[in-house]
Amino acid sequence: MAQFFKPPDVRISRQNVFLPLGETMTLGLWGAQEEPGRYLDIRVSNPAIASFADPLNSFRDWTIQQFKLRGNSLGRLRVEAVSRAGIVWDWIEVTVIEMDTAIKLTSMTQIYQAIQQGKLSFINVSDKRNFLAVYEGEQINGKAVQYSEELLKFLIAVLDGGRLTVLSLYRYNQSMHGEIQKSGEVVCRAVDIAAYGGVPITLDLPPRVISTIVSIIDKMPPALYQCGFPRPGGHEKFDPSKDVFFPVKDQETAMKCWNGTIAMDRSQLLPQAKAAVVPALQRAESRGAAFKAMYPDGLNHFCVFALLK
Repeated sequence: MAQFFKPPDVRISRQNVFLPLGETMTLGLWGAQEEPGRYLDIRVSNPAIASFADPLNSFRDWTIQQFKLRGNSLGRLRVEAVSRAGIVWDWIEVTVIEMDTAIKLTSMTQIYQAIQQGKLSFINVSDKRNFLAVYEGEQINGKAVQYSEELLKFLIAVLDGGRLTVLSLYRYNQSMHGEIQKSGEVVCRAVDIAAYGGVPITLDLPPRVISTIVSIIDKMPPALYQCGFPRPGGHEKFDPSKDVFFPVKDQETAMKCWNGTIAMDRSQLLPQAKAAVVPALQRAESRGAAFKAMYPDGLNHFCVFALLK
């Protein structure tokens, strides 16, 4: 069975691929022969949008056929692997885009690949569906949505260190999860992390959750951050005996956490957490990160706002 791929080994069968206008991209086809000695015909539906480049120097062996596409004009076309009988064995769509859009999509594509490879997963299926819609250039409930470059770079950096499970990502008009711009566009700058490196962010084992959050902080690239640390109870509940990061001693404080009207300083971290988290914050700052605010947030997640510094 034939399968389109992006070298070296990223499968892109029946997916959309972005090609910057005026640029050339190398693609390939696994299972390139329909029978020994007979290669599938690779066709483009609209050469005015994208066409083959340098065909005489394209690599081909008994398993793989590589080819280059050049973006000629803005638009979308289909590339198909077709048998002699006219049967389509595999296909991809190629969207030719402006260069400035391509720069943003470079980060989006890395996140997309992490999803496809199982490195990035979502507890709420709507978060995955929304990300894929934005990746495909679609609106969400009639709204143009984008993920900030700072958030994308944060996710890419963290994924470099292990698998990531997201509790919540885009939420319309809910703080930095879905900030409405004057233009009407909605920007997501925040993520709630439920697990990292296969380790859930829960408070039952304090050394483990401290180590996990330190691992995330140690991956933070330069940006301005707000960090919401997990706390027991969540919502209006509180349990000072199980606090790990910041003290939440009464319901009044718990409600401020729930309403997002509280901020604390690293000096207020509880001793066990403080001993590990403060040095991690300092290491991040030495790499160019800055921390605008931190606070006790909610149950079983670590919230990160990644903002333009």
